Amino acid sequence: MGTVPPVAIGKGKRRKMDLSLTREHQRFQEKIRDFLQEELTPRVREIESAARFPMEFYKRLAEKNLLALNFPKKYGGQEADTITCAILIEEMSKICSGVAGTVTTAGMTGPSLLLKAGTEAQKEKYLQGVATGETITAFAITEPNCGSDVTNLTTRAVAEGNSYRINGTKVFITNGSVANIFLVVARTGDEGKQFSVFLVERDRPGFSVSKKFEKIG
Repeated sequence: MGTVPPVAIGKGKRRKMDLSLTREHQRFQEKIRDFLQEELTPRVREIESAARFPMEFYKRLAEKNLLALNFPKKYGGQEADTITCAILIEEMSKICSGVAGTVTTAGMTGPSLLLKAGTEAQKEKYLQGVATGETITAFAITEPNCGSDVTNLTTRAVAEGNSYRINGTKVFITNGSVANIFLVVARTGDEGKQFSVFLVERDRPGFSVSKKFEKIG
């Protein structure tokens, strides 16, 4: 990676965008490449043919403190920056994009929403488990009749006292067959953009996973 030509930013303003990796990032990249060649490359065919969540590899990531990279240390993370996280995702994707997608959802992008919007009690309860590989998250948006178009979601959450009752069906949810917690997007009002995200534990009454599709995660 290097520099790109100057770009205009507003009238009369120009600056260079330096996309070079720092030496620290380069060392991390080298370390990750070696780790993945040892831990992921030999398992790729088995994982893809089995169409299952790569649990053994996920645990190895946890052992190397590579899950929850961007989390604060008090939740078991490494407080890594965005580029460091991107390097990990990119290097996994070079070997198997399916594994990269399912692992990233389980241990980075899904939990990041909880990190940003969850209560302190929720963070303390769930995020340490993500860092250790004990907790797997799933982000439940897609529905049978609307794909990932949230404006047409039919899953609805209705307030009942201090809680909500959620009714709806989700499909093709990455990690849905193995996740412990689900971040479920549901409609909470009649206006087009009135949606909320609910944290639902797998063992909650009324929640079920009815079918596993032939895909990684």
